[in-house]
Amino acid sequence: MTTGAASRGKARLGDDLDDTIMQGTTPARMESMSPVIDWKDTIPPEDRQDLGDPQFVAEYANPIFVNMNGVEQKYRQSSDYMQRTQNDITQRMRAVLIDWLVEVHWKFKLVPETLYLTVNLIDRYLGQCPNLPRTRLQLVGVTCLLIASKYEDIYPPEMKDIVSICDRTYQRHEVMEMEVDILNTLGFCMTTPSPMFFLLRYAKVMEADEKHFFLAQYCLELALPEYSMLRYSASQLAAGALYLSNKLLRKPTAWPPHVAVHCPNTEHDVKVVAKELCALLQVATNEDHSGTQLRAVKKKFQLSKFRSVSRMVLG
Repeated sequence: MTTGAASRGKARLGDDLDDTIMQGTTPARMESMSPVIDWKDTIPPEDRQDLGDPQFVAEYANPIFVNMNGVEQKYRQSSDYMQRTQNDITQRMRAVLIDWLVEVHWKFKLVPETLYLTVNLIDRYLGQCPNLPRTRLQLVGVTCLLIASKYEDIYPPEMKDIVSICDRTYQRHEVMEMEVDILNTLGFCMTTPSPMFFLLRYAKVMEADEKHFFLAQYCLELALPEYSMLRYSASQLAAGALYLSNKLLRKPTAWPPHVAVHCPNTEHDVKVVAKELCALLQVATNEDHSGTQLRAVKKKFQLSKFRSVSRMVLG
């Protein structure tokens, strides 16, 4: 068969197939067919306003959030690792380290997610590296900050800045060796949903303003140095912080139904976390408090950039 004949044969076959399909499709059947669903209608209302913005990827925002709900337990450190694995490091030392890292993080002008990932890496590493000498704790902390910044920030700190911020207690090669050890110990697993990730989502659904959001963020950062708060998941902490900020700002509803549907925790669980966060706020607000755990966070949130929420809380 020539090329021209083959083409005519294919054309006739296509015409016959179209006729067969149309003959079996009566007007009644055509009316009964399900209408084509516009893919935009499948996107939650809170994400539709971001359609077309590549920074928000609205088309995938909800699936990503649902997936993170499912994996948040995977890279969560147990709340008793200190007692099981560390003999030379105490909860107090951890608190002082994180308080210092809050200042370093702010000095380097890193994104908020970097701070939460830093603390997550520290706890996961200490949980898998038994009996770390206390003289190495600061090295672990600053190296975790460097790793987290490389993962989250566009411009992470340079190695010379990391060495300098530690008053040259550690040399460049020590930081590099620790970086390799931490990454190998954790299997290079870095993608973990932080409390900030969930707070951003809940606040977006609630349409929280700046003051509302920063107050909840303040609550979350007060929880970072507190070892006891490890018993709560990232989504629990975020929900508890937003619940508490709703109460403090006297919002009509502390836990609106349209926000609750996005949270994997019950309202009872959220209230439990909110009460503990409230206790941390009371300690931070108390001018007679002489400890060091909460000073860096409180000082940071006194800045006008954060609407000075730490000056406002509980009087």
